[in-house]
Amino acid sequence: MAFTEDHKKFMLEAYFRTGTKNDGVWQYSIGAYYEEFREEFPQEVFNYEQFRQTLHRSIERKKVAADLNCVHQRWSKMFKTSSVLHHELQFVNWHNRLVSRLELVTRY
Repeated sequence: MAFTEDHKKFMLEAYFRTGTKNDGVWQYSIGAYYEEFREEFPQEVFNYEQFRQTLHRSIERKKVAADLNCVHQRWSKMFKTSSVLHHELQFVNWHNRLVSRLELVTRY
């Protein structure tokens, strides 16, 4: 059986919902969300190994997507900072040119 996007979404939600934090470390029990999945989709026929592999692939994709989002946010901040610095530098250069012109005008 191929899992649909709804199945995968439910798997991830159940996975994160059933996690427990012990001594600052998150732990997950595949049995808890496996049973929750079977209750939600009783008509579906699948084997445990296929379920486990699909879940792990979905988790990895979620982690990669989160990492990419984090990298995107860092780059966005860097770009915005660079852009702001560029505009400030342009203003300083414009100001220096203006001051130089004013000095020339006031000398005569």
